Order: sequence, then C-alpha cells, then structure tokens
Amino acid sequence: LPMITVNYYPNALFALTGAIGVDTKDDASKFGALVKVRRIIFTEKQLNYYMGGSAAITTHEVAKDDKSNFEMSALLGAEFFFGGLDSLAFFFETGISVITGDGGSRFRTVGDSPFRAGITFYF
Repeated sequence: LPMITVNYYPNALFALTGAIGVDTKDDASKFGALVKVRRIIFTEKQLNYYMGGSAAITTHEVAKDDKSNFEMSALLGAEFFFGGLDSLAFFFETGISVITGDGGSRFRTVGDSPFRAGITFYF
C-alpha cells in the first residue's frame, strides 16, 4: 500500500516518521498507518546510514470482511543525497518484521525486491 510520509528530525541523529495510506477500492479497500524511529549510525558527505524500528497497523477488506494486522519491524537503511540538491533524498531499507492479526502470527524479512525504497523531499 503506497503511503504519504512525514519525517521530522528533532536533532541531527534521530528522525521520527509518520505515514498513512488509503485505497477505497470496492470490496478490496485498504488502510495503513505507520510510526517509525530512526537513529543515524554513520554519516558521509552525502549519505546517512541508519537503524531503527517501526510499528504499523493495516486493515484490508476481503469479500466484505475486514481483516487487520499489527506489524513491528527492526530496520537498517541508507539515505543518499545528490550534491547541490540537499532537499531530495533517495533511501532503501531492509530488516526483519513480526506480523500478528487475523491470520495468526508470522516472521518475515522486510524489503521489496530486495529492498524497500523511496524518495523523500525535505523542506
């Protein structure tokens, strides 16, 4: 589920993230909300390496029946900035996750072929 995300850095080492995603497709609607904390563990001129954790709740409709899940993740990632374009960052993350919900509990690796990735614009 694609999400709109807001990052906030209260200081140079920590970031707080909030995200929300909605899809109102008939008989297959989805909703997700996520909170994440990141700690920068190593910096280079245009690259930040970080670790963190996240918690998310998701709901999805299957044949007019609502299902929900809760997910907790431990993550490692990197954020890359182009020189002269400091407000645009590309990031990727990978890690492990535990999901509990209507289908029981499961353990999985986190990433999308093979990493979870995105683009962030900083104001």
